[in-house]
Amino acid sequence: MTVAAAILGVAAVVWWLSRAELPREAAPPTPPAAVAGQVVVETVPVGATVEVDGAVRGTTPVTLTLEVGDHRLAVRLEGYRPVEEGVAVAAAGEVRRSYTLEVAAATLAIASEPAGAAVTVDGAAVGETPVALAAVAPGNHRLRLTHEGYYPYESEIEVSAGQSLSLHPLLKADARVRFRGALMEPEARDTILARERKEVESIYQGGVVSFDKGQYDLCIARMEDVLRRDPGHAGAKRYKAQAEAKKAEIRKSWGQAIEEQAPVIKSKRRPAQPAP
Repeated sequence: MTVAAAILGVAAVVWWLSRAELPREAAPPTPPAAVAGQVVVETVPVGATVEVDGAVRGTTPVTLTLEVGDHRLAVRLEGYRPVEEGVAVAAAGEVRRSYTLEVAAATLAIASEPAGAAVTVDGAAVGETPVALAAVAPGNHRLRLTHEGYYPYESEIEVSAGQSLSLHPLLKADARVRFRGALMEPEARDTILARERKEVESIYQGGVVSFDKGQYDLCIARMEDVLRRDPGHAGAKRYKAQAEAKKAEIRKSWGQAIEEQAPVIKSKRRPAQPAP
C-alpha cells in the first residue's frame, strides 16, 4: 500500500507540473481606435491639382484619406485662381469640398520710350506710361499709345488667363507737317504742291498763247485763274495788265472809228401847205 501511494503521489505532482507549463489562452485584442478620415474634393472644371499640406495628392475629382487633425488644402488649375483653405478631419469622418474655379485675370505692364504716352485699351483711357493693369480679361485687346510729336502706336494683343505681360514700345518721331488744316507727310505735301504748280503753269501758258493770238478776254480770264491759285505769280500779273491795256486800246480805237464813221442824217422838212 505504501508503494502504491507513493506512485500515485508522484503521478499527481507530474501532472500538476505539466499543467503549470502550458500557456494560458490569450485574451482577444482590443480593436484600435480610428485615426483617419476622408476628404472628397470636386471642382468645376475638373482636372485641378489637389495639394494637402504642400504635397500633391491627386487631381479632381478625388477622395483622400487623411490623418485626423487639421490640414491645409490647396486646389490649382492653370488659367484659374487658386483656392486654399483649412480642413479639419475627424476620425472616420468625411469632409466634402466643391469649388467652382474663377478664371484668373491677366496683368499688363505698359511702358514706352519716351514715357508719358496716353494709353487706351479697347478705346478706354487707362492712364499714361508707365502704367500697370492688374485685372485684364483674357482674350484679344486693342492697344493704342499717343504722344505729342510722335506717331500713334497701335497693336492687337492677346493675353491668356493668369498671364503677366509687359510691353515697352519705342515711339517713332512724327515727321508730319500741317498743310491746309491737315497733318500729312512732307512727301505728300510736296506731291500736292508739285501737281498744283503743274496745273498753274498749264493755265498760264494757255493764257500766254491767248495773248499772242489777240484773245485778250480769254488771256485775262486765264491769268486771273492763275492768280487765284498763286497770288504772287509775276508772269500772270504782267500778262493780265498787258491784256487789259490792249483791250482798252481796242475799245478806244473802236470808239474813234465809230465816231468818224457815224453818218450825218439830214432831216427833210415838208413844205408848208397853204391854208384852204
